[in-house]
Amino acid sequence: MRTHSPYQAREALDGISMLIVDPHTRAGDSLLVALGYNNHEGGVPAYVSLRPGAQPNTLAFSLEGEDSNQSALGYRIVGADTLLQLWRYDATLKGGTTQTFRKVPGLLPQGDSLAYSTTYALNQLLLAGQYTGVDSLGQRCKVFFTATGEVRGLPHYQRYTPQFDYVGLLDNDLDYLLLDPDSDHPTHLAFTLHTDTLRLYAVHADTSQHLHRGALHYTLVRRP
Repeated sequence: MRTHSPYQAREALDGISMLIVDPHTRAGDSLLVALGYNNHEGGVPAYVSLRPGAQPNTLAFSLEGEDSNQSALGYRIVGADTLLQLWRYDATLKGGTTQTFRKVPGLLPQGDSLAYSTTYALNQLLLAGQYTGVDSLGQRCKVFFTATGEVRGLPHYQRYTPQFDYVGLLDNDLDYLLLDPDSDHPTHLAFTLHTDTLRLYAVHADTSQHLHRGALHYTLVRRP
């Protein structure tokens, strides 16, 4: 994620933002593919047919209710990354749009696979790792964020999730973490991430329902 900011990246999300391809959903010659839209919600399912698509090195891909020749799903290897490319054709089948998706390493869909997979992907891309730094009192600390949402080293908290759904912006126009998000009263901490330095701040809302960063709570540097 080039911006290190889900909030800034929201404007680049237009339509399908995630594909979940689970080989356990295979039925005959097709796979069910779960789709996420704009990091906000799921949509109609799609299917990958295990037969050639309209482009070289692709498989036929179709949304539920859509003709199978309107889309195709292919892949290419770039360094250590596996990239999926989704072609959506216009009426001539010669033009259209292409979207590229990067594989999230270590992700095994489970439970509510769309919500879990979106959160896991953001955790992995943004924050997962070990950090050392100081708190607001200048005390040294070590903090560890996992891709599966656990946090260690922030007193009183066991879990975290970054906010990623910015379809509604009232009291929701800032990058922030939810600490213990499933509790009755989760804590909000705004964050900035520049290179390997993560800063966590208090959050407050003004009378116009806009969020602002408050006092700096932690300055943390990611370790190799």
